[in-house]
Amino acid sequence: MILTVIRPAYFPTIAVIAKAMAADVLVWADSFQYKKHDTMNRTAIKTVGRARWLTVPVLSKGLGLQPISAVQIDNRRTWQKNHRRALELNYKMAPYFYQYWDELEDMLSQEHEKLSELDLISIAFAFRALGMKKTLLKSSQLPQVKDRTGRVIAWMKDTQCHNYLYESREASLIDRSRIEKEGVQAAACHFAPVVYHQQFGEFLPDLTILDLLFNEGEQSLNIVNEGISASSADV
Repeated sequence: MILTVIRPAYFPTIAVIAKAMAADVLVWADSFQYKKHDTMNRTAIKTVGRARWLTVPVLSKGLGLQPISAVQIDNRRTWQKNHRRALELNYKMAPYFYQYWDELEDMLSQEHEKLSELDLISIAFAFRALGMKKTLLKSSQLPQVKDRTGRVIAWMKDTQCHNYLYESREASLIDRSRIEKEGVQAAACHFAPVVYHQQFGEFLPDLTILDLLFNEGEQSLNIVNEGISASSADV
């Protein structure tokens, strides 16, 4: 079976969904360190002429380094209302907007305390909308190993997987030869953005999965599949 690690993100990009699609076991990295100005608490939508970030405010000032699982949402701010308004304003004319809007509007009307919980709900929504049946294992419930390569090896043993799928940009961060000495095949997952119908002119890559769903509906899964390629025939 193939294992990959998914970093929590708020309505993740198509590339993240593609990596999840290519694996059997998904580790939800809620024990990783929270980083500011990352997709952990924001997602990019398309507006007239440009991309725009929708950001979930979090409590981080004076709290130092925090694992993602500990990060709290700042619900003193009206971010949910702003996100609902931005999505409706920019996507209400998209062909499949109303196919997903009722569930999304309900999700974005509920109050969530932890960022990781909100991110988990958002990726679960994407899986349902795409018809993907995936289960996520929280990294906080797996062996805690600081060394990145050692962590991969420990998690592969714990989940009884024999293929590890990583992003190509992570190649320099792991010791592939050390991993493969443990009987594990490691391969990079590449995603080439596929041009699909978008509103507002020129195509923009690296947007939220919501952009694809609103514009392509039932064809979204096929479009994600088109962009997937792996660097090893074993994966």
